[in-house]
Amino acid sequence: MLLSQLMMNRSHQTSMPNDPEPLSNQKDFFPTLHKDLKVVEPKNQSEEDEPPEIELKELPPHLEYAFLGDNGKWQVIIAKDLSFNKKTALINVLKMRKNAISWKLTDIKGIDPEFCSHKILLEEDYSPKVQSQRRLNEATRKDHFPLPFMDQILERLAGNKYYCFLDGFSGYFQIPIDPKDQEKTTFTYPYGTFAYKRMPFGLCNAPGTFQRCMMAIFHDMIEKTMKVFMDDFSVFRNSFSTCLTNLENMLKR
Repeated sequence: MLLSQLMMNRSHQTSMPNDPEPLSNQKDFFPTLHKDLKVVEPKNQSEEDEPPEIELKELPPHLEYAFLGDNGKWQVIIAKDLSFNKKTALINVLKMRKNAISWKLTDIKGIDPEFCSHKILLEEDYSPKVQSQRRLNEATRKDHFPLPFMDQILERLAGNKYYCFLDGFSGYFQIPIDPKDQEKTTFTYPYGTFAYKRMPFGLCNAPGTFQRCMMAIFHDMIEKTMKVFMDDFSVFRNSFSTCLTNLENMLKR
């Protein structure tokens, strides 16, 4: 998870329940999946791995860089107007949950295929198609999983005082395609044939699969303490300490 903006202060007030409960419509989709979640540890990773060298670009005036390591390493972006104590508390949480944050591809933990994989269900009257994916999509049975609208997400966030915005790091190629369906993505190129093992987002049902996976992982937090739109995560609350706790719980998951 790549953190983009943390603890944006807002002046509006709202009241929210203290203990998150799964939404009724999500219980039907994901009753027990979150209990079986497994992660695949990245190879050759250790606490002493060096972060990549990244050019620190100029930020808007309300944001600033903070660092989880010495000598300007492991950078994150936080709100500039936080008090010293709040910045210290936020940085301590991020240091404690540093393994959930990615700065390079080798940091990423994959999704276990037993928990989530993408299946390609073809129409009965299909015939093999030559690349591109558009032709495969025409023969694919459509998944009508409802994706949230951005205006609905913004409406839910409005009125809270503190926000944490997080962006998935190369998350779109982390969900494996079911081995039985990988050959359906095969195409030819000058050196032979190629088939996807990971779900590309050119497939028509990929957004629904990705959103369903994220909702399965965070189903007891969505709407209560956070919102998810594909690989964009928003944690919110009216109290700084509670928002920080929600962020830690999200990173811990």
